[in-house]
Amino acid sequence: MKKTTKLLAFFLALVMTLLGAMPIAVTQSSFAQKAYSGKFGQIAAGGGHSMAIKSDGSLLVWGANDKYQLGFGDMRDREIPSKRMDGVVFVSAGNSHSLAILNDGSLWAWGDNAFNQLGVDGIELSKTPTKIMDGVSFVSAGTLHSLAIKTDGSLWA
Repeated sequence: MKKTTKLLAFFLALVMTLLGAMPIAVTQSSFAQKAYSGKFGQIAAGGGHSMAIKSDGSLLVWGANDKYQLGFGDMRDREIPSKRMDGVVFVSAGNSHSLAILNDGSLWAWGDNAFNQLGVDGIELSKTPTKIMDGVSFVSAGTLHSLAIKTDGSLWA
């Protein structure tokens, strides 16, 4: 019975993998194993990077950084959450880009810009946060695009 169950599980996993339905195995990072002090107000997960806003408005980022999506000016991945900036009220993470709204309503973006998902013409990558616009109330980062709603209700893509 055990042999049949293992064989069935193997074939089911194989079929699901071929159909693209099998989740990717992820090893636990140090962040998942350790509770960090302070309270967190919001989180966002991108293609391989993560962002978290602490209750004091500081932004922590970690994970993959092959397109500067962590915003430190280098391409070094970070396993441990690292402070990126202060005064953050909302974040959104795309596949390889990051967006943050600061407490003054300004929108900042960094990372991959190959499809102009940062809203900055003429650059393929933004190594550090770049101010995009003011008066932003909400933002959403997609895989290769971004959307923003300004305080006047207008939609920007």
